[in-house]
Amino acid sequence: MPILVAIALAAAFLIAGQPLPSGVMPASAMGDRSGMGPAGDDGSRVVPTARPSQLPAASIGRGILDDQATFGDLTGYRWPLEHARITQGFGPSSGGLFVVAGARFHDGIDLANFCGAKILAAHDGVVIGAGRHVLGVSGWAGDVAGYEARLDEKHLWGGLALTVVIDDGNGYRSMYVHFHRVDVKVGDVVHAGDVIGVEGSTGHATGCHLHYSLFFAQDLTRFQTYPADVTRYYLPAAEVARVDPLSVMPPLEAGFITWGWGARDGG
Repeated sequence: MPILVAIALAAAFLIAGQPLPSGVMPASAMGDRSGMGPAGDDGSRVVPTARPSQLPAASIGRGILDDQATFGDLTGYRWPLEHARITQGFGPSSGGLFVVAGARFHDGIDLANFCGAKILAAHDGVVIGAGRHVLGVSGWAGDVAGYEARLDEKHLWGGLALTVVIDDGNGYRSMYVHFHRVDVKVGDVVHAGDVIGVEGSTGHATGCHLHYSLFFAQDLTRFQTYPADVTRYYLPAAEVARVDPLSVMPPLEAGFITWGWGARDGG
């Protein structure tokens, strides 16, 4: 019954074109949140058993303020796509690649405007990955050699999403995925609002949109990769946990950034 109420609330706000209240996820992000994935074999921490929507803002990907990590300042962020709809939120999703609290999980937000819309840097920083060969800086927790070998053997690199990874200078990294064209290169210094490429649908996507995710590079928390995908694609078993981007972005503005339907990650 609580999930049905949440879905009804989400639908009502979507129809009205209003941002969802704190703690209410869009219907597309709803899923079974029971259970708990196993801890990593390396002793890394996993997300606590509390439902993601019950955790304090930005806590999911912050190692639960682990003593071994010093977390940076999460200020100075702006929307990386203007006049856009949030078509998929951060949280449980049937098509998510990762598993959190027993449910498949979408580790960022999907923003859609139109094909070719300018994608902007969300924060000042330095480009550390640009193109399709960005696996080493994307926050995988484990060796990516097996996955890369499969891509080489089957000539699959061209099917990956064009991606940009930026070191935000505060210990965090921003990942921007599904570009049609990337306009920056490794080593470029960017400022919040600079154009870094244009919106596209490369990789696994239902149409043109931007997938944006944020993580603390030294975080000890892990999101477990969906086991079947680990086996099928030789992916690492986990990634560094992500922060909900909505916890660091400016407030939603009607007509500027809203919840709505549209292109999103495939699955």
